Amino acid sequence: MKKCVDFFHNGFGYGYDLGTLNKVIENLCGCKLVEEAKYIVQKLKGVVKPNGFTYKYLICGFCDVGNLVEGSKMWNLMVGEGFVVGINVVEMMMNTLLKSNRSWPPPSPLSVTTPYHLFPVVVPGG
Repeated sequence: MKKCVDFFHNGFGYGYDLGTLNKVIENLCGCKLVEEAKYIVQKLKGVVKPNGFTYKYLICGFCDVGNLVEGSKMWNLMVGEGFVVGINVVEMMMNTLLKSNRSWPPPSPLSVTTPYHLFPVVVPGG
């Protein structure tokens, strides 16, 4: 991974390019090397600012390997930086959640989850 980061730093006269970073991240995530892709994005964050596509590839990559926790961290980071989550990312997260056969968020003995806690109460005429 150090060689990959050095490649971006050397640039060979081409400079830093977000498109090249996205291609590298997409291919690494496609090969299920998501942790390595995350490492590269973190190391280059000061030089090449990731965009929505970078986060999309990372989220989908973490979902492919079944790591919903890291996928949701990337999701929160993406939303925190002002990017809009695409429908394909939402679909990927939902598919992974349903395939994992777990409830999300995990049930807590101190809270009662009912539909009226999840959505605001609409009072007619109020």
